[in-house]
Amino acid sequence: MGSVTEMNEARGLPQPVVDVVRRCRRTYRRRLLAFAGTSSRRADLVVACPAAAIALVDGSTRADARAAAITRLEQGAPLKTVMDQLGLPFWYRRIPPEAILRAPMPSSLSEEGNRTVAGRLPADPVAAGSWLAHIWQAEAWSHERFALWVSGLAVDWSRVRPERAVDLRPLAAFAWFSGQLDLEGGRMVVRTWHDRLGLAKAADNAAAWLRLVHAATQRRAYSRDDTWLRPGRLKGHTFVPLLSSEALDEEGRVLNHCADTYVGTVEQGRARLFSIRRGESRVATLEIQPHPNHPGRPIVVQLRGRDNAEVPDDIWRLVFLWLAKQRSYDLPVQQQQAGPMTPDEARWERLFRPYLLSVGEDELIAMRPTATTLTRLHACLDRLERLAR
Repeated sequence: MGSVTEMNEARGLPQPVVDVVRRCRRTYRRRLLAFAGTSSRRADLVVACPAAAIALVDGSTRADARAAAITRLEQGAPLKTVMDQLGLPFWYRRIPPEAILRAPMPSSLSEEGNRTVAGRLPADPVAAGSWLAHIWQAEAWSHERFALWVSGLAVDWSRVRPERAVDLRPLAAFAWFSGQLDLEGGRMVVRTWHDRLGLAKAADNAAAWLRLVHAATQRRAYSRDDTWLRPGRLKGHTFVPLLSSEALDEEGRVLNHCADTYVGTVEQGRARLFSIRRGESRVATLEIQPHPNHPGRPIVVQLRGRDNAEVPDDIWRLVFLWLAKQRSYDLPVQQQQAGPMTPDEARWERLFRPYLLSVGEDELIAMRPTATTLTRLHACLDRLERLAR
């Protein structure tokens, strides 16, 4: 079993009980053994439905629900009746012990929804644990359609250890706001979530929404006049510096990329962005930073077109020609260092309040954001995109 205490507590218990407990997480083993040792019916429950037994010994479920379930169990009620008292769907009896990382909570899914999800339970215990962890997240942080969608994703869940489940919170919030387009957060949804999307596309759409959230909650109206490099025309193209929050917003909106999230970067003097245009048409966005190894000289950090796409070689050659024609550079001697900017609390709360009142807060999305909140949310979406590959 493990520890000497666990081995002693296992003595006298039926072997099927010991075998099931051995497959459970170590944190539950002693409590399950003690629970099973108090009556034969409790021992039978451990074998018949480890999920229900864990819900009873963990203490997370409401005390009155646990008490009612114990009473019905000792009265010899059918397993389904005991599980109903705990709010657990009957299909939870099929969850392998290895897949249960935390005590299951009452399900909010409809009867039809639970039937759909039950039919998708992976056979492999590791995959089932990862799948289940993500289902429970989806159910808690969004709505039933989202949870059903997650349950049916074409993902190799065995690639993710259950204890290292990807945090679905940003994707769940995006899916929730996609159905609330009259709210401020919903009006930032450019490409909505729907249950026909694959994981990669959904994460990409969520990232576009999160960039707008980023811009809206970090924006501080400002304008600068130090362009570092001389704007101008070259071979039918114009290099236009983006030195205000309004200019960056417009560039990001027209080209459908994340220029609007660079307000803090430009304001803090860590970069300059230029819009490359052919007549009235915007062709690309250029990011310049001070060269880390050659003080006072520029380095091209990014050059992106519409939808964040790569630009053709002729635009690259144009950029280097424009740099070569600069008479002098007026860049900082070294790159300015700055940490992440904490979102404006009032704007953040106004945007997320309806969502958080609906599903609740957690450490990742709460009424009061931290300096790392947006960075962590973007990192979650990056992990989801990798999982989809």
